[in-house]
This record gives sequence, C-alpha cells and structure tokens, in this order.
Amino acid sequence: MAMKYFLSEHPLFYKDYEVLDIKAVHLLDQSDIEPLEKIASLADLFIFQPVSDNYKNMPKLSTNYLLPKLRRDCQVISSPTAYFTGYHPEITYLQDDYGSIKNTPFPYHDMNILRLYSEGKSIEEVVRHIERKDFYDLSFVQSNLYKTKDNLAKREKNLTIKLSDFIEKNYRNHKLFHSFNHPSYKVLGYLFAQIMQKAGFQEDHLFKFFKNQDILSRSSFLIYSSIPKILCLEFITEDVYKIGNKYYSRRKWWKSFLIFTILDLEMFLVSLKIRYQEHDF
Repeated sequence: MAMKYFLSEHPLFYKDYEVLDIKAVHLLDQSDIEPLEKIASLADLFIFQPVSDNYKNMPKLSTNYLLPKLRRDCQVISSPTAYFTGYHPEITYLQDDYGSIKNTPFPYHDMNILRLYSEGKSIEEVVRHIERKDFYDLSFVQSNLYKTKDNLAKREKNLTIKLSDFIEKNYRNHKLFHSFNHPSYKVLGYLFAQIMQKAGFQEDHLFKFFKNQDILSRSSFLIYSSIPKILCLEFITEDVYKIGNKYYSRRKWWKSFLIFTILDLEMFLVSLKIRYQEHDF
C-alpha cells in the first residue's frame, strides 16, 4: 500500500498511468475477485508482490490465478515482500484459529515476553533479563540473520526486482526496518526507484522523492541491547517502542503483556512453536 501511495503521488508516474485503487490483499474477500479480474484484464502495467496459491483459502486471490488474466502486452513488474527479522527476531503476530491477528494489547507481540511471563516472572525480572547484554548469544543472532536473508533471496529469485543485496550492503549503516514487515524509507525509496526504472522512467535522483516520507514508521521497535554489537550496527538505536505513533518506554511496553493469564500465554507459545519451529525462543 505504501508503494501505491508513492507511485500515485509521483508526477512522472501519474502523468502516464492511473493507479487503480485495490484493497490490501489481507482485506480482500470473495466479493472482490470479479472486480479484481476485470482490473487485471485492463491493466497496462501490473506491479505485484507474490500471493500464494491458497492464500486465505481463496486460490483466486493468488498470483498464479491472476497473471493469465492480463493482456499479452501488459508489462509485469514483480517485487518481493520486504520482510527482515534481523533486528527484531522476537517480534511476531499472534493469530486466532481463523488466522485473524490479535490486537490485544497491540497488533505486535514479543515472544520472549510471552515466555517469561508464562514462567511466572515479574516485570522487574523481565526487565533485568531482557536488558542483559548477553540475552541473545552470537550464534542465535547470526543464525537468525542468515535465515532471514536467505529466505528473502529465495523468495525474490524469479522476481523482477531484488532486495536482498541492498539489505546486505546497508543493514549495518542504516536501520532499514522498523519492524519485521515495516521497511524504512531507505528500503521503500530503493524499491520505488527500481520500479520506476523497470517501468521505463530514467529520472535522476528518484530517491530524493522520499525525503522525510517515512510513512511506515508509525510502528517501530527498539532493538534488544544484545544485538547491535553482534551485528556491528553503526546507527544509533532508539530506546522506546512506537505503536500507532504513540511512544512506550521499555517497562510500559513489557508490562502491557501482563493482561494475559498464564494459560493464555502457554497456548500462544504452543501456537508460536508450530509457526516458528526454526526459532529457539
């Protein structure tokens, strides 16, 4: 949705193209399929991030279903989903049995906090534990970094635009992600420039269009103090959490998860273990 906004706002792009208003894929349902097919059949330029064949149990929302609906002369540009857990291996979504995200107390949850509270730890114990410089060890941080980069490289292999090399070159010098799925303007600017160039626009300084437009920073997470040294991060890391443009101290953020019972927490952890079998959290 962020890229749709920038493309529709850029004077060179909207001079040649009308950006059609399509809901974010997680908001689409059966009633949207026919209008989506019609839009696809009329498109001159189709820019997409891959959607799996059985997303939300609706195959007709998938990339493989929609691509054959395009005209033969339609230009197709594919881009990977910007996803990176290197800074925040602990942040995740909690989902109910129907796949809906739990928004209590926030849409994002910390796996370590859930585990520590499930063990009966107090807020003081949680603070002392997580603020340790050795909370994450070198092996875990490096393994998580390798996995998230390798996963992106595999997902982008057959796509028009590649992102993994950009992340590899820049993740130490700039905070590229506010959360695992909220890229900073640095990443958005790179993807935007790539899309514009693939679409035939050769304007110089495309990246300047993104100055002070960090629109996905409304939710941003601090980086555990055990991570910067291991990853050799050269940027200054913030000391607060931000959710929906509201700021929370470490203690306030961590304390907010006390609303759950130990039984709730244990159920969440079982679910997360199934979804994140590669993590030893």
